[in-house]
Amino acid sequence: MIFQFNTIQIDKVLADKKLPNWVLKAAFEVKHSGFLPTGEYFEKLDDVELLEIKNSLEYINTENYLQFEVMSEQSEVDLQNLTLLCFILALGEGDVEITSESLSGMLQYLFLLVGIESSYREGKVDVHRENYSLYGGNKPVVKNK
Repeated sequence: MIFQFNTIQIDKVLADKKLPNWVLKAAFEVKHSGFLPTGEYFEKLDDVELLEIKNSLEYINTENYLQFEVMSEQSEVDLQNLTLLCFILALGEGDVEITSESLSGMLQYLFLLVGIESSYREGKVDVHRENYSLYGGNKPVVKNK
């Protein structure tokens, strides 16, 4: 069964100060500019924020991409925050309606982009942030050095 979700209310996200800074940063940018390409979001993240996102992935089992499994209460919160980030970035790319099926794919691409961006910042690869998207695509996002 596929569910369809309407997009989020950015003001409510910004009012929730319990959310991690990396979620609030995306919400703030979308609210004030109305547009936030995924590559631009990653470019604006500082190293600590990227590390926080990467750490939040650690206890989320992604073997079954249609149903993510959380390993602790904290990883459940982390998955909720990552899902919220997907909604915000989708809105930043102009998408206002998301299906449960597309959300699953967006989470997969987000996890992949976090790994790619981490490798880039470690100097292992070069990236094409202009091609970053939570919807995939046919343009390359990474190349070996």
